[in-house]
Amino acid sequence: DVERSRGLGDVYKRQAVYRAGWDSGATEKGTPGHLEPALLRVVPSEDTVVFRGTFTVSIRVEEVINLFSGNFSLKFDSTVVELVEVDTTSQREFLGESSVMLDTTFGDSLNVGVTKLGGGGALGTGNLSVLTFRAVGGHMSSSPLKLSDVKLRSAAGLGSILVEPVDDTVTVVTLKVLSKSPRDGATNVIASAPIRARFERSPAVAVTEGTFRIPGMSGTVTYCPSAQRAVLSPSQLLSGDTQYTAVLDKSLGME
Repeated sequence: DVERSRGLGDVYKRQAVYRAGWDSGATEKGTPGHLEPALLRVVPSEDTVVFRGTFTVSIRVEEVINLFSGNFSLKFDSTVVELVEVDTTSQREFLGESSVMLDTTFGDSLNVGVTKLGGGGALGTGNLSVLTFRAVGGHMSSSPLKLSDVKLRSAAGLGSILVEPVDDTVTVVTLKVLSKSPRDGATNVIASAPIRARFERSPAVAVTEGTFRIPGMSGTVTYCPSAQRAVLSPSQLLSGDTQYTAVLDKSLGME
């Protein structure tokens, strides 16, 4: 119990509901000593993405007690990444099905507010929002993702929860040109991430079941003859200097 003086000798008691800061195995409730702040993290699905590729960013709260609502802004460089989608339902797994999320975008800043509806506040660790970005920076460039204007509120009287924002960075790379043939301007490229190549006509020769060799391409690949497509790993060389024309399938969001 926590005793507090109301003045004039009056004393009232509040029953502690949560516990933090006790020794391991203690059964007492309450928060003695100094409490560690909750962490609000930027968690990108990829540290490095290919130009025009999409990736997700989770705004994740860790070790929070009695969370009722929160506000924060995510700052990013719009010359490197662009916001594609804000998932307004992803927070419900953590905050409950009746929770709501509102968002607004101003240039390089996404402002988000989330609220848990219904009884009690959320405990522990979970996502407050999940965002989808597209890499738009040319050449190699980095976009720091920074949290600002952060405020988390407790369900008890809407008091503030101490929070420590943790930022992250996404690096964007392009496909690198290795060489060009002076004969016809054909270009060799090395993939800096897996890519899918589409061919004008079927060039594949089976090596083993499900594995094919394609003239002008180093190594073996998994090739779909009906779609005339193959997936290349970053270590493989795709040479355009061949009787087959290979192009990148832009439906993957890459160039």
